[in-house]
Amino acid sequence: MWHFSGHFSPCPQGCLHGGGTPEAKVHIQSDTCGTLAVTLALPQILGFNPVFAPRRTVGLMNEEIYNWSLDIWNYLKHDQLPEDKMEARKTRSKASRYTIFEDQLYRRSTTGLLLRCVTNKIQINQILQEMHDGECGNHAGGRSLASRISRQGYYWPTLREDAITYVQRCDACQKHSSMVHRPSEPLHSVLVPWPFMRWGMDIVGKLPPAPGQKVYLLVLTDYFSKWIEAGAFSQVRDKEVISFIQKNIIYRFGVPAEIMCDNGSQFISDKTRTFCEKRGIKLITSTPRYPQSNGLAESSNKVIINSIRKRLKGAKGKWVEELPSVLWANRTTPRASTGQTPYSLVYGCEAVLPIEAQIPTARSRTYDQNAINLSYDLDALEEIREKALRTMAAQKGIVERYFNKKVKAKIFQVGDYVLRHVFQNTQEPNAGKLSIKWEGPYIISKVIGNGAYRLTTMEGMEIPRSWNAHHLKRYRTINRMDRTINASIARLNACLSQESHDKNRMDRKITAITHDYVARAQVNSPVARILS
Repeated sequence: MWHFSGHFSPCPQGCLHGGGTPEAKVHIQSDTCGTLAVTLALPQILGFNPVFAPRRTVGLMNEEIYNWSLDIWNYLKHDQLPEDKMEARKTRSKASRYTIFEDQLYRRSTTGLLLRCVTNKIQINQILQEMHDGECGNHAGGRSLASRISRQGYYWPTLREDAITYVQRCDACQKHSSMVHRPSEPLHSVLVPWPFMRWGMDIVGKLPPAPGQKVYLLVLTDYFSKWIEAGAFSQVRDKEVISFIQKNIIYRFGVPAEIMCDNGSQFISDKTRTFCEKRGIKLITSTPRYPQSNGLAESSNKVIINSIRKRLKGAKGKWVEELPSVLWANRTTPRASTGQTPYSLVYGCEAVLPIEAQIPTARSRTYDQNAINLSYDLDALEEIREKALRTMAAQKGIVERYFNKKVKAKIFQVGDYVLRHVFQNTQEPNAGKLSIKWEGPYIISKVIGNGAYRLTTMEGMEIPRSWNAHHLKRYRTINRMDRTINASIARLNACLSQESHDKNRMDRKITAITHDYVARAQVNSPVARILS
């Protein structure tokens, strides 16, 4: 039977051995071909270019024999050095730390302990597996694993690197590792050029029951002026969302260009989407479990809740009565991001507050002169808004620079394997604190942008909605190139194995290969003349 391993080397027994696993060999059962293998150089015998598997694979998953100790062994055992002078000098220098005891090579450590030199990759994998996740393993880190293996008396040149790689690819270690809370994507600020172009929408609740069993707040915030509109509801369905947008946003401020919201069912329902599409409103959804992508709405929620909390004392159910005054106070308070009040950016002047009726100010005393000043303010409204926009851009730049210093970017490509953070609704039932922290693996199917990705399962099923890189981590497994090579070799071996059942076809193939080689060799050896 034929087997292809990725590369070939001559064998003194007259057959071609692949340089990969012991099972992956090419045996040509022919005395004539065997004689040819001894007489002539063989690497060019095949008429096609094979896919070469890497000699050394990260993670040591190949079952080849490690040849790193061959020169040292030959020098200590047979007093043989490499022909190259530099290699000979290097071998002689290295050999001073090695010794042979009962036909086994050992290396002297700095403490004088003899470390057994492991040259078989199967044994290396066995040691790594037993020390890390075997009966005596504790799933320690890469450096701890390498130190433990050395203390147990084993050595090979890439011990530390292989230990770290093995731990990084351990399925249990990856799924139980802690979540890194550093931001995984730079801050992407949104600048809106005019008021009421873009609104952020969110729901706050549950709150203490108010009259009418109202326990939810529907909040919309203008991205430019920071003007907040909010309403109390007993339940927030798509019907309530559509009605609130129509009455409080469209009928008062016009049709917006965009509305940013999360993935709540009332926001992404067919009715809500149809309502927005008919009016030319672009409905933008944030990634699940990542409220930072709709940061303005979350900030408004915090402002409203903090203001209501401070106004109420014992009667928590009166928050609905306090809501209008909370919104009014927010609209007439200057914002640090713009340097202006939301009211002035919308109407071009400052609102008259109730205190001015008790303690008159200059504008209330000089009504006629104030009317003239008001007209000037209206003429300068565009300039005020441009100034607010520049202030907003400068403020966002400061925040971005501070935020981006802490970013540890996670960048994935289509086809990458990732794990997704386990949330309360997706964790194993009754597992408690023993539940895994990451689930998967999943495959990146599409890069949305700004740290958002679409996922599919290993079976090819698409995961609903996009997910932020903050909740994803790379799943380390066998190198993709190794998987591709192994798959190609497996397919080629299957084809060759099927062909080997036909003895006549095999004989014809061997004869064709032999004659092809003679034609390529172009030598006048006796064997070549006989075969020709």
